[in-house]
Amino acid sequence: MSQLKFGTSGVRGLVTQFTDEECYRFTAAFVESIKGRRFDQMLVAGDLRESTPNIKKKVIQALNHLGYQVLDGGTVPTPALAWGCAGLRVPGIMITGSHIPADRNGLKFYLPEGEILKSDEESILKYYHQGEKNSVPSLSHSLVQAEIDLAGRFQDRYLEAFPGRPLQGLRVGFYSHSSVARDLYPPLLTQMGADVFEFGRSSHFIPVDTEAVESVQFLSQTLKEHSLHLVISTDGDADRPLVVSDAGRVVPGEILGLIASNYLGIQTIVYPVSCSSLLEASGWIEECLITRIGSPFVLGQMLDRIREFPNRRIAGFEANGGYLLGSQTMGLRPLMTRDSLLPILCFLLSMKKQSPMQASQLLTPFSNRINLSGLIRGIAPDQAALVLRNFKNQLNQGQDFDSPISLGLVGVVNELDGVRVLFQTNHIVHLRPSGNAPEFRIYIESDSLGNAEVLMDYFQDWVKRQVDSAS
Repeated sequence: MSQLKFGTSGVRGLVTQFTDEECYRFTAAFVESIKGRRFDQMLVAGDLRESTPNIKKKVIQALNHLGYQVLDGGTVPTPALAWGCAGLRVPGIMITGSHIPADRNGLKFYLPEGEILKSDEESILKYYHQGEKNSVPSLSHSLVQAEIDLAGRFQDRYLEAFPGRPLQGLRVGFYSHSSVARDLYPPLLTQMGADVFEFGRSSHFIPVDTEAVESVQFLSQTLKEHSLHLVISTDGDADRPLVVSDAGRVVPGEILGLIASNYLGIQTIVYPVSCSSLLEASGWIEECLITRIGSPFVLGQMLDRIREFPNRRIAGFEANGGYLLGSQTMGLRPLMTRDSLLPILCFLLSMKKQSPMQASQLLTPFSNRINLSGLIRGIAPDQAALVLRNFKNQLNQGQDFDSPISLGLVGVVNELDGVRVLFQTNHIVHLRPSGNAPEFRIYIESDSLGNAEVLMDYFQDWVKRQVDSAS
């Protein structure tokens, strides 16, 4: 039984678990799951983690043994790999652990149509388990058929859709850290007219999580010191955007998604239950559909809607900001995977329409509701299950939480993914274990930043107390 697990997107686990055998078995299972489509080439790329080159080599060796010609996309954002798969009409494998710590890594599987669905995951797991009966061959060579300029292809997508210098007049900071986009986004933004200040490049991997940013003070200070309009960045594999406004605050990913959808003229948006209630309340989009957390669920519901209404402009996104474009619009062909670049560009272009040209001005309509996301690492699945049980028991028994801010009576409880509670005081508390790492998510929605921060501190402490009391 494999220790590597599918989470909300891809197979992930500790670097030490990506053995020669496991890399071969999962690669072979993916190949077997798409065998009926008769592909003979596979696109492979990776992120900047220290462990990625070695895992990538193992995947290439496995593909060679399985009869595939390997097209090497190099070190590029995950959406660039997906765009390459779509353009070349080949499947692909991205070696990345996204935002999780450096001692972990992962494999993301792609088809020409976009990222795989939950049904594809089930098929891969079926063939993986069938393959456990067979011995793994000894692999010694790693042959690449051709190197593909995925970065150039990806840049062209946006330069063609937004020609000229539409970002002229904007001074943008790019926090490079170990983002795989650090050599791609700054020159693209510069070519589009922005004045780009790069900073914070790291020689080691930094697990930047766009839902629980740990460097806000540093980013805000840099913004002020260098008179920037805003700071942008991504997570490790650049499928999630990070935007810090002139007010020194992280712009929530779902608000980026809403602004992008409004700019692009989208008619239907699909997003997970962890997103803010402001999305529907804004009235900006005709139809809002809510699903479980994870891009495969968002993508699945998007595809259902596209089949039903093929001429409707449809998009989806997650609370972390990763944007999926389901319909052709404004010269952009669909890209059925999370993308960090499109929501960033739409935010910048929307800023250009404002007077004054400030991010905080663009965000004014959303100032009356604040959505925060918190992360606690090191909570195992059994501990997370206990936390949720205790949370539900306390709700069911009508026991008050001794929070400094009164929550009042329970209004609506949603268990679509984790436990999300709307209290009658209009505060929202959502507890949810991660699907692919020993992490626990807390989402808070409130009427002010101060109240949201107090509630976040309280529930982070409350979750830790539940775990400690069971130890």
